[in-house]
Amino acid sequence: MDIDYLDFEKDIKATIEHYLLQNDFTEANTDNQPFTKNYVSKHWCIEISMINYFPHISPSFKFSNLSGEHCLPGTLNKLLKIEQNEVMTHYNDFKKRCGFDTQKIKMVYICEMLELFYKPLIIGSVVFADYQDFCSN
Repeated sequence: MDIDYLDFEKDIKATIEHYLLQNDFTEANTDNQPFTKNYVSKHWCIEISMINYFPHISPSFKFSNLSGEHCLPGTLNKLLKIEQNEVMTHYNDFKKRCGFDTQKIKMVYICEMLELFYKPLIIGSVVFADYQDFCSN
């Protein structure tokens, strides 16, 4: 896979990594998959990847427990009561303010998404056991 994006390390450190480190996440050792970083807290692992939607190159994130069991995004959104219209409103506001011209700006958008909608996961007030309980009901 040949991706012409040389600033991934620099951009992720200045944006997403900076945000996650402030919230008690640390960088996890990974299998050195290119354009992918994993961060862990006491409760969650979050994967940041530029290639999850390949051939479209853009940063994305997904949550899993510390054993690597991934959360389904739709189920996680229902658990956190994230309304799609609120997400779209935020997307449109961000686009007006900042645009989406660079990968770094897209990483800033992810930081805002995590802060606005996924904060209970980031701070550990919602944990994987809550997700499992929600899936069971």
